[in-house]
Amino acid sequence: MSAAEESVTLRALMLSLVSLGLRARKYFPSKKKGGSSGFGRSPPRLGSRIARYEVSILKILLTGEIGAGKTTICEKIVEGARKRGIACTGILTRNLKENGNVVLQIEELSSGEKRLMAQKSEDGKALRGIHYCKYVFDEDTIKFAKKALLKRADLLLIDEVGPLELGGKVFSNAFKEFEATENRHAIIVTRIETKDQVAKRLKTDYSTYEVTEKNRNELPEIILSRLIGQ
Repeated sequence: MSAAEESVTLRALMLSLVSLGLRARKYFPSKKKGGSSGFGRSPPRLGSRIARYEVSILKILLTGEIGAGKTTICEKIVEGARKRGIACTGILTRNLKENGNVVLQIEELSSGEKRLMAQKSEDGKALRGIHYCKYVFDEDTIKFAKKALLKRADLLLIDEVGPLELGGKVFSNAFKEFEATENRHAIIVTRIETKDQVAKRLKTDYSTYEVTEKNRNELPEIILSRLIGQ
């Protein structure tokens, strides 16, 4: 090989090494001082299903009418995700009947702990918390829920946000945590009447899915397929 050919070959090799270095920085940039590590700042956990595939970050706004089955969809997504090795965190909100009255209960997904979130304020009785539409939201449970949204996993689920969150109350950190890159994927839930207002608050790319009677049986698998990159 001539000296000229050796020079060309060496230059090509150096360019390849530089290219590999840039790619490594893109996927595994060094941790900044004082910063927290997570997906996008350190290599994905080896035990995670998501770590085995090149899957882009997925953010979803899930909406639908009252009673359309939004929470049921979320339950099925969490169940299917866990079966696929996808770690889940966040909160689920359920309407339950207690002594004939409707109450709101939340479940913290990473631990499974459930707490009473809101109940009706009857007979003008003063209850500690945030009062809204004849309901009072428990202050301790609000703090518990906000801490739950700070936990990191492959998938963050926030069920649900509405007028209180839009006004900076209850799950007041929901929008910030939805946009955070420390969680690989995130789903935020809202009713159809607050969808446009919630959409205006989101400062990241996302996909919108509306739960209807026609699609609610297939929707969990559709979203799960996107989560694992199929």
